[in-house]
Amino acid sequence: LTFSASSSQSSATVTIDSSTQEVTVTAPTGFSGLFEVQVTATATGVGSFWADPLPVSASFEVLTQSATDPPLESNTIDAAGGQVYKTVPYGNYVLAAAGASGVLVYDVTNPNSPTEVGSYATGGTAQDIAISGQTAFVADGSGGVVALDLTDPTNIQLDGTVATASAAVGLAVDPATHIAYVADGVSGVAQIDVSNPANMTVLQNISQFPSSGFSITSAQDVVLNGTNIFVSDSGGGVAILDIVDPANVTVTYLQGTYQSPVGLDVVGNTLYVADSYLIAYDITDPTNPTMLGYLYLTSASQVSLVNGMALVGTSSGLSIVDVTDPANMALQYSFTGTGFVGDRSVVGNSFAVAGGPDGLLMFQDIFY
Repeated sequence: LTFSASSSQSSATVTIDSSTQEVTVTAPTGFSGLFEVQVTATATGVGSFWADPLPVSASFEVLTQSATDPPLESNTIDAAGGQVYKTVPYGNYVLAAAGASGVLVYDVTNPNSPTEVGSYATGGTAQDIAISGQTAFVADGSGGVVALDLTDPTNIQLDGTVATASAAVGLAVDPATHIAYVADGVSGVAQIDVSNPANMTVLQNISQFPSSGFSITSAQDVVLNGTNIFVSDSGGGVAILDIVDPANVTVTYLQGTYQSPVGLDVVGNTLYVADSYLIAYDITDPTNPTMLGYLYLTSASQVSLVNGMALVGTSSGLSIVDVTDPANMALQYSFTGTGFVGDRSVVGNSFAVAGGPDGLLMFQDIFY
């Protein structure tokens, strides 16, 4: 047998002792994060009458952090290979939108050892979750919107489904009107009556505003704030829409951004946008937002705020940015994963991060 090894972190070194087969991994100096090591065994010269067997490979993940980093308490990878896009807290549970694996439910009473206690195969690609009462509404990609009964989170039941025109990738539910606003890609924003989860109805698709000459070309995320929704349009910035009259949604403002915005979050009177930059806007007057500050973060695509910190998901990991002064944002920490990082939720003194292919990542919140 001969052994070889490779790493997903190009600057890490991996060696194998030919006598003991012990694997030694050296992470790059200053590196914080996870990376994968794959070891392959190859058999040769088995015999003249038999073909050599195919190589066999196995992999494992390596974690490295410094003593001052927010400790990674656990990472729980879906056995079925689902990639976690979004996490939402529900009591002592975290619901994870896990792509092709649907919705996964984790008991996070012990953040060092989350336990999967329930799941529901949505049929599409679960990418976002909004909870209203005991109902979880799931943006399920080509599967539209799926409503799930959370009366018993360990035994989720289906309430209903409704198709959307394109691919549902994000959503927000207005509790006052029981209307869901769904980021539906090239079809703009789907407005759906969810007052009866068993019989949801698409009211309209919001994409064209002839009076202003504006159209939503590729809706990626929706955030609700009072009587406005904020829609990230990867083709045209952020649209601020007035929903005082749900039957007559109007454009309040169109804010251009630097690149192609995806993730949004609103805290108080501040809007945060992830579009390869982290950008903060003062939205005290939604008809005239003003930029407060920005910070360049490679491939930033998701953002969530917690305790004055912006948790920014990128194509390669997580960045934590101090935004207590939006005009002077400061990067506090970067954690590299094996793939993209999505949205997060707060559970007790931990935050649950959607780690993409690394599953559910539980970090200790050292900033609270």
